[in-house]
Amino acid sequence: MAELEEGRSRSAMNAHNRPSSSSRGLRAGICVALALAVLAVYARTFQYDFVEYDDNQFVYENPMVKSGLTGTSVVWALTTAGVYASWQPLTTLSYMADVQFFGLSPGVEHAVNVVVHIANAILLFLVLLELTGNLWRCALVAAVFAIHPLHVESVAWISERKDVLSTFFEILALFFYVRYARDRSLLKYLLVALSFTLSLMSKPMGVTWPFVLLLLDYWPLRRVQLPLSIRALKPLLIEKVPLFVLAAFFSVLTIFTQQAAGSISMLDRVPVWARLENACTAYFAYELKALWPANLAVLYPFHVPRVGDVLLSLIVLVPITAIAFKVAQSRPYVPVGWLWFLGMLVPVIGIVQVGNQALADRYTYLPLVGLSIALIWWLADSIERRPVARPLVWACALGVLAAFGAQAYHVTGYWADSRSLFARAVDVTEDNWSMEDNLAVILNEEKRYDEAAALWQKAITGNPAFEGAKKNYALMKNNLGVMNEREGKLPEATALYRDAVTLNPSLAVAQGNLGSALLKAGKTDEAKIHLTEALRISPSDPHLATARGDLGLILAAQGQLEEARGNLEASIAVEPKADATHSNLCWVLLQLGRTEEAIAECRRALDLNPSSQAARLNLTNALAATKKTRATTSAR
Repeated sequence: MAELEEGRSRSAMNAHNRPSSSSRGLRAGICVALALAVLAVYARTFQYDFVEYDDNQFVYENPMVKSGLTGTSVVWALTTAGVYASWQPLTTLSYMADVQFFGLSPGVEHAVNVVVHIANAILLFLVLLELTGNLWRCALVAAVFAIHPLHVESVAWISERKDVLSTFFEILALFFYVRYARDRSLLKYLLVALSFTLSLMSKPMGVTWPFVLLLLDYWPLRRVQLPLSIRALKPLLIEKVPLFVLAAFFSVLTIFTQQAAGSISMLDRVPVWARLENACTAYFAYELKALWPANLAVLYPFHVPRVGDVLLSLIVLVPITAIAFKVAQSRPYVPVGWLWFLGMLVPVIGIVQVGNQALADRYTYLPLVGLSIALIWWLADSIERRPVARPLVWACALGVLAAFGAQAYHVTGYWADSRSLFARAVDVTEDNWSMEDNLAVILNEEKRYDEAAALWQKAITGNPAFEGAKKNYALMKNNLGVMNEREGKLPEATALYRDAVTLNPSLAVAQGNLGSALLKAGKTDEAKIHLTEALRISPSDPHLATARGDLGLILAAQGQLEEARGNLEASIAVEPKADATHSNLCWVLLQLGRTEEAIAECRRALDLNPSSQAARLNLTNALAATKKTRATTSAR
């Protein structure tokens, strides 16, 4: 433990020196302790299910992933951005491999995430030890990484496999870079480039990693000294040109794919000033959550920050940055750790606004390491000549780790199911319309209609900053309309369906519901327009069975019997227990002279609803027609 307090001469050791202060057994013991700590926090996720938030698109409803490792699926993963809005083939292939070898199992997916996180914690410890030789400082940094509550999202969320996987390859790239810095061979450099490429193929957030390597050239590698000069920096920059090219390529590719998917908000929707303000408050929020990880949620909605919040953030961030540069000569790890933290967050800090979040816990997965290095090394150096304080500092450090572990275990519990996850986000955030919508869907499925309606009503009164939110609002208005119609409030339901169609004309289910509501109100011509449009938008959507049946009824009334029969039969194929549709098909078949089939449909309708007067009348007419046909045949 004495190494926690070693002085600056040790913390700034040259990377060419091998650490000799600990035995292999002690290192192995720390590695085992890191693994056990991670399992203590995350082992219960092995019993968790998928969550209804991205997991469906990425894994359990993705036909390519469900097919495992096939020629077609592998080519798709390597050539398609798909639902991810970014190219991350290695992550996709890892899901496919899980399915190939273990079947479609949420427990397996969770276990793989946890295993990779364990590998990351251990590899981080060993690489930092290789860099600095400070056993206990490296162990503390790795322990914070292993059990910090901010990392729960990256580990417990199956869809965030990309975080743990990309970080594994980034740390591996650092391992090879340390070896390259000692002996600059082409093979070692190629291993650095390959590892970095694999990281970007898992998740393109690591595009700033070459800049982190430059920071490490200053400390602890000591490949460049203060004051910096162009002459000293030039060879270090030149050797990283291939890495910068890779980063630029993946940055451009990601921007194009996200624009194509509609994930990036244009400047007219979120102006530059709002993005810069949010970036300031996000950096400050990440710092606070790193030190006090409370009220964590899967989504923090974007709102234009208040002026006071921006000023407070600047009052904290600017002095810390100034201090970091001021102590660069005596405590080089401070600017290195601080700039590691700031720089790695640049791609996701909101300058290029993606999605509707202001910040996200998962974005801190690797950036937080820089902050940990700066704080732990500063603390260790500060008490080197205060032996009396050492027991107290160690007690505090262990207490903080225990608190982090307990909080991480607590936060992991919210990932047990979708309802808990969404309810948590609604409880600890404000105006979180997206999570309110998701929770309302689950409450509606649980037949808790009043609670669901209240949440949808609350969600649609918000004022999101993103134009893309209109599509979500349209779906919420449609869902609220369904609930009003269920309660017999047809005019209110019709108005909500109209709003939904106005917000998103391509929402087929809203078009169909509006058409059906208009048909009930006797507005046949207008109803036909919306029903036809719904089926044009999504001709094979099983959720449009009622709309197809209603269109069949209208076509039948207009004498288009064959078209009506086709729609009614298609509706029954999806909803075989819809007695009214069977009755309507009976009538159409009767008009087409197919009396035996008509009788069968009417009897099915009466089996489903014995009190159906329409079905009984149609059956009577069908039987009469059959009797008349038989009489005519007999007379002949």
